[in-house]
Amino acid sequence: MEVLWLKSQKIPHQKICQLAGISPNTLLTYLRDDQEGGIEKLKEINFYRPKSELEPQRETLKKYFEKNPHIRPIVRGKAGNPVEFGAKLSASCYNG
Repeated sequence: MEVLWLKSQKIPHQKICQLAGISPNTLLTYLRDDQEGGIEKLKEINFYRPKSELEPQRETLKKYFEKNPHIRPIVRGKAGNPVEFGAKLSASCYNG
């Protein structure tokens, strides 16, 4: 809604994007949606959510991890890196 107000104040698109923290494509989508359906159209939640390649294996994986609770996914490094699977262990230090 702020984007529409900024647009009504004749603020340039680049400045609107900067103030609202959105991309130029998102701004154009908002403006198009407003023209096509007004506020009600803008209230709709539309975002891209890709389907996981593992979705067909969901039940198989769930059963496997229920049967093998000691094995857990381990995320290595930053987000987006591959996930490894291994035993859930903790290191302890005795006497030193």
